[in-house]
Amino acid sequence: MAIVGSRKPSPKATETAYLISQFLSEHRIVVASGLAEGIDTAAHKATIEAHSQTLAVLGTPLDQVYPQKNCVLQQVIMQKHLAFSQFPIGTPIRPENFLQRNKTLAQLTHASVMVEAQPRSGSLNHASHALKLGYPLFIYRPLNENQIWVQQMLTKGATLFEDPDEISRQLK
Repeated sequence: MAIVGSRKPSPKATETAYLISQFLSEHRIVVASGLAEGIDTAAHKATIEAHSQTLAVLGTPLDQVYPQKNCVLQQVIMQKHLAFSQFPIGTPIRPENFLQRNKTLAQLTHASVMVEAQPRSGSLNHASHALKLGYPLFIYRPLNENQIWVQQMLTKGATLFEDPDEISRQLK
């Protein structure tokens, strides 16, 4: 399951991403994210701390780290979990790499959770790809219900949720 959201989340969003990732880990669901700042980092850390498995889908080659402050986290994931990059060693880091990463993350997972996002974000790019693939997209209601993009996602098949247990019930 992909966990996605803002690179500059609210404190509540960071806490929520962490708790959802722990919940999924406890239910033996592999948590995947893009190793970006914010929600992605919280998801990976929670999963590692729950002694579960995480998948980092990178927007950089495996020999590069972005953001740099996630250097140790990326090393841990590469040594004890799984890091994936479609970019060959030596590929320059470009903004479009991260949009491609979002699409790849959607393709590699069976469902996605949107914790918090702003209009015109990479998270919404990921969400659009997931819905185009016909995969479930769960949007955390308390942090997003007033966002203008939510209704559009709902008409395309997304589901609002408030408790991670709602996700597990719908995926069974």
